[in-house]
Amino acid sequence: MHIFQYKNYIFAILCLFSTTGILSAKTEHVRIRLLIGMEPIAYLTGLDSQPDSTGYGVSPGLELWWKFNSLFEAGAGFQWQIPRRLYRDGGTTEEKFNFIPLYAAARFNFIPRKAFNLYLALKIGYALFQDSPEFRNITAGSGSSQISSAQGGFFVAGSLGGVYNLVSRDNWGLDISMSAGYGFYGAEASSADKKYTLNMQAMTVDFALDLHL
Repeated sequence: MHIFQYKNYIFAILCLFSTTGILSAKTEHVRIRLLIGMEPIAYLTGLDSQPDSTGYGVSPGLELWWKFNSLFEAGAGFQWQIPRRLYRDGGTTEEKFNFIPLYAAARFNFIPRKAFNLYLALKIGYALFQDSPEFRNITAGSGSSQISSAQGGFFVAGSLGGVYNLVSRDNWGLDISMSAGYGFYGAEASSADKKYTLNMQAMTVDFALDLHL
């Protein structure tokens, strides 16, 4: 992956952080969220006629949230998937790839209580894509030429979650949260004779520690 070919998307994300940072001056709280995401079930389509299982995945990440009122929060963040392999007939353990989604997010709180809260979160953005040489060789084994280039694509996810307050002080607080949902990750790849539209669908489970100021 050459990071500079994604400079337009990265610039857009930086603008998003700057804009939401300015808006945060009018919000009640700023939330810094450290999370460990997991994808217990995920499939990748686009390399052949059948979806390929990717097995279990882990995605640490960081998010910033701005609380406008008790019902609505806006934020931005990123997650980095630890490289994962495809489980397919004739495959190898080195056929690895991963997505790095950069996204804006919205959160709607259903039960805005101090100790406990249920919420719906929506995320949309761009997912960088990385792959191994062995991953690019998959298409060569199906009669086509080897993948020569690949780049990321869209990212969208939604989840339902709950937050429990651990510590509450005048100027800061600490929460733990868990959410479950579904995510869609896109990428494009090409060889000398063919183009591929790759899509990964995954069940997502996130555990997070939130520091709100």
